[in-house]
Amino acid sequence: TAATVFRIIVAGADYILDRPDGVATTHLSPAGLAYELFFEIMNLAHPHLEPMACLHSSLIGWGDGALGLVANNGSGKSTLAAALAGSGLLALADDRVFLDSATGRPVAVPNSIGLKRGSWLPLLSRYPDILQLPLIRNQGDPLHEAEIRYLLPAPPTHRLLPPIQHVFFPCYSSAVVPAAIPLTPVQALEKITAAEGWISSD
Repeated sequence: TAATVFRIIVAGADYILDRPDGVATTHLSPAGLAYELFFEIMNLAHPHLEPMACLHSSLIGWGDGALGLVANNGSGKSTLAAALAGSGLLALADDRVFLDSATGRPVAVPNSIGLKRGSWLPLLSRYPDILQLPLIRNQGDPLHEAEIRYLLPAPPTHRLLPPIQHVFFPCYSSAVVPAAIPLTPVQALEKITAAEGWISSD
């Protein structure tokens, strides 16, 4: 099959995504461009997908299912996902998880775990080469400015991933003893929405 090529152009303070159909969109930050590019890739990978939800979440294999780590940027979800993967569990996705409306299961997405500077030393025992990974500087967006290194777990081998059986909402704080607190369904929905998640009205 023919390759699909997206061009990224930096013009002054603007970041331009030139799509294969000839339509170009302009963004004020690399993060905004990356967000649209991710959805474009998902449309190519899953052209018939009717999502019931999009979660701001990492996804970890757990037995015959999966557990979701739903949270905003800076909560520690990617660090926790990397630590679990380094302990022998399977990292299935990081940052965005789409749920298929027909099955309720998550679908395969581009898989990498982005780790900011504060995560590198805590993960060093599990990933001795983490400081040798390429360093990506996300500049130009004060809300997302960071230095990031990416772990590259094995890509998914199936279109549908294992069903999500447990959902956690990590929120790291060095001043708090880690604890798992049960939530009601309404509280969970509120946290999903607060973490920039989307759930279909259908």
